Amino acid sequence: EGGAEIWECAIDLTAYLQRTQKANNLRVLELGCGRALPSLWALRHGATSLALCDFNAHVLCNITAPSVLREQTQSSIHFYSGAWGDSLSNLLTLDHGGSFDLILSAETTYRPELAQQL
Repeated sequence: EGGAEIWECAIDLTAYLQRTQKANNLRVLELGCGRALPSLWALRHGATSLALCDFNAHVLCNITAPSVLREQTQSSIHFYSGAWGDSLSNLLTLDHGGSFDLILSAETTYRPELAQQL
């Protein structure tokens, strides 16, 4: 839902990261990534791994992944779709040791009824 758009908060978060954060050698998790603009910034600035999570598998497969994978990087990149909870937590622990240096989320949901699914 809505993951195909680049929302204002993702632009603002990316600008904030540009001003205040260094991404070199960071392990980054973005929840509700959609088009993953903040994660793309991190990738371009030296992040060593990205875990990109969005509820919408269609957006991840058809918009996010092609955009991120076009970056030609040596970074480890994983994509996860579906509801958050134990299964996502288990996957993140298996793939990344459950540890991240930077966790990002921007306008993850705007409909209160969807929050429970996350």
